[in-house]
Amino acid sequence: MTQKYIRLGASWCNPCRQLEQQLAGLPNLPQPEYVDIDTERGKQLREQYGVRTVPSMINLETGQVISSAPNIIRELSNA
Repeated sequence: MTQKYIRLGASWCNPCRQLEQQLAGLPNLPQPEYVDIDTERGKQLREQYGVRTVPSMINLETGQVISSAPNIIRELSNA
């Protein structure tokens, strides 16, 4: 079953752009389904889950917030 996530980032976020490049460079990584939300526009969602940093992802099955690029890559590698 494919994991589903909400991916939170911002247009000004360099680590968010770097994460995209890192994920593209990992060919064996499972491709989860996700929806991108800009934290500048998704304030209610950001507050609901207590997201304080970007990039972050929310696992829709568990509600867990995964923050920082290394943690996101680790989470997706284990999905």
